Amino acid sequence: MGGRLRDLERGQISLQQLYFLLFTFILATTDIYMPHIVAVKAGRDGWLAVLLAALEGVLAVLVIIPLGLRFRRQTLIGFSRQILGFWLGSLVGLFYIYNFVTHSSRQVWHVSELMVTAFLPTTPKVVFIAITVVLAGHAVRRGLEVFTRVNDLLLPVGAFTVLLVAALVAKDLDLRNYLPVLERGWKPVIDGSLPLFGHVAQGYIILMFLPFVGSVRGIYAWSFGTLGGLLAMLGVGVMAIGVFGAEVTARFPYPALELVRMINVRDFIQHLEALMMLVWFGGIFLKYAILLYMTSLAIAQWLGLRDYRPLVWPLGILTAALSLLPPEVQEVTEFFARVFPGFALVLELVLPAFLLGVAVLRGVRDDA
Repeated sequence: MGGRLRDLERGQISLQQLYFLLFTFILATTDIYMPHIVAVKAGRDGWLAVLLAALEGVLAVLVIIPLGLRFRRQTLIGFSRQILGFWLGSLVGLFYIYNFVTHSSRQVWHVSELMVTAFLPTTPKVVFIAITVVLAGHAVRRGLEVFTRVNDLLLPVGAFTVLLVAALVAKDLDLRNYLPVLERGWKPVIDGSLPLFGHVAQGYIILMFLPFVGSVRGIYAWSFGTLGGLLAMLGVGVMAIGVFGAEVTARFPYPALELVRMINVRDFIQHLEALMMLVWFGGIFLKYAILLYMTSLAIAQWLGLRDYRPLVWPLGILTAALSLLPPEVQEVTEFFARVFPGFALVLELVLPAFLLGVAVLRGVRDDA
């Protein structure tokens, strides 16, 4: 991994654990907010928007994986300098660090807003913010392998819960709510796919973790397999359109929660909101932990420090403070619908493609 990076993180994970982290990172908030945005943008063609986003995700895989394999001993922060030179590479690294910090604060805001709005309205938001930051900070300070193992335990539970919800609401699905297909043409479908693509293409986080993976054998199979799994999970999200109709789904801030609340099997299986609350809280907590780790590691590497752990608590306090800035749910939804797609395109596809192109032209590589 190179001397300095090896000093920063001595842990090692498997390829499966890396893709489990990626799956959690992408899905943690996507199934909560994206069905609403997709219903607003694409209407009854939301399922087509999901398919298109998956196809767009293939393009991201074909850029990110070759770039990561070309620089197996370095993270995104390190090989940016190797490819572009110290100053320009440092500027690219600083851009990603800025994104990690702001993305981290959004996750803390997400968990507090979701818990207060949907589940526990009388509890102050600062309680959930403090719990999330303290738990994640403790896990990150223990090292990469610790929160990776936590994710190994929680991800199957979360995936099973989502699939259980899909199975229980399938009887209420009305396929006529998806017709007629392409009633308004392809533009709404494309508009609806772009915010989804911004989430699916977050696979660029692989570039921060790949140096710590023992073996990369089968990496393309894992990449496309994970993309297929995400496609299935996002398909569950747009089931709300089939159950409620596109117009009604567009009015729900959390369509997936409405699906859960309508479940009632012979008055025996019902009131699954508590289970969904735990799954969503666990997912966002892990996503925040991943971001807090990447931010601490990236800043330590950018500054040439020998340890990232002293940065964890200051960054936790910073992201908690930023999350207290009072955005409204509607403002966040507008951000994801209008601003996020363009920003994500640059961050997740354009810059990695540029780095890969320059590396190939210059013949720069750092293969393990």
